[in-house]
Amino acid sequence: MNTYNAKDLFQLQSELIEVKIDMAASKAIERVIERIDAVRDDVRSVRSDIHHLDKRLIATEAHLDTRLVVTEKSLNNIQKISDQVRTGMIGGALAMIGGGLVYSGSLMLHYFIK
Repeated sequence: MNTYNAKDLFQLQSELIEVKIDMAASKAIERVIERIDAVRDDVRSVRSDIHHLDKRLIATEAHLDTRLVVTEKSLNNIQKISDQVRTGMIGGALAMIGGGLVYSGSLMLHYFIK
């Protein structure tokens, strides 16, 4: 009966070791699955964040494009005004010079005619 008991005890120990190995492997597999799920959730979260950032970037680009157009129009208007002022000043200066010449010429004529 001792040999049967020894075989039974050895078989029970072997089965116990197999069960412990299976349990350890199952726990390890569960931890890997949990980590995979966590990584999957993180990837979804990052994708969502990227999507929101992409929308914000598109809105910001549109806003900047609008501001750029407004700025270009303002600069163009400023340039036109500057050109008009410059033309007016040159025209005024020429008129003053011309007027001065006419006035001095008339004075000279008046001086010589007397």
